[in-house]
Amino acid sequence: MRSIERRRGESKWGSSMMTLAAGDDGLTLFVVTVLVLGAAFIAGLVFMVIDMRRHMKATAVQDQRCPRCNYDLHGAPHERCPECGSVTTPLPPDRAKSAR
Repeated sequence: MRSIERRRGESKWGSSMMTLAAGDDGLTLFVVTVLVLGAAFIAGLVFMVIDMRRHMKATAVQDQRCPRCNYDLHGAPHERCPECGSVTTPLPPDRAKSAR
């Protein structure tokens, strides 16, 4: 078989500038890419969960549900959730009828 001589700094596919000076295999570039994409994915999940919780709390009062545990509070005569014990703010009677 014929051997191909490579100059220093060149890989089988070209210059090592493309591999972030990681050598022939580009392992450093791969690791950096995986770490950045993984961090972006986790940050996206965190923001999605925060947004979902914020949305649930905003709609819970209108739907007459506990903002903490999402328990149905229709017809509950008191201002505490019977499920988790958190203090809830009941809707005024005119809004309670229109929310149903």
